[in-house]
Amino acid sequence: TSLFVGSVNVYKRQIRLAQVDDAIARWDAGTYGICANCGRPIPQARLEVRPFATHCVACAEKLGL
Repeated sequence: TSLFVGSVNVYKRQIRLAQVDDAIARWDAGTYGICANCGRPIPQARLEVRPFATHCVACAEKLGL
C-alpha cells in the first residue's frame, strides 16, 4: 500500500511540475493570465490560488474543469 501511495504522490508531483512548466511557457509567449477559451484576462485572485490556471472561472465551470 505504501508503494502505491508513493507512486501516486510522484505522479501528482509530475502533473504539478508539468502545469508549472506550461505556465512558464505561457508567460514566455505572453499569454499567461489569458483564458484559453474566451481570451479574456484571468482574474488576479484566481491566479494567486491557481497560478497554472488556463481558464477563467466562468469558462472552467462551463467546461467542467
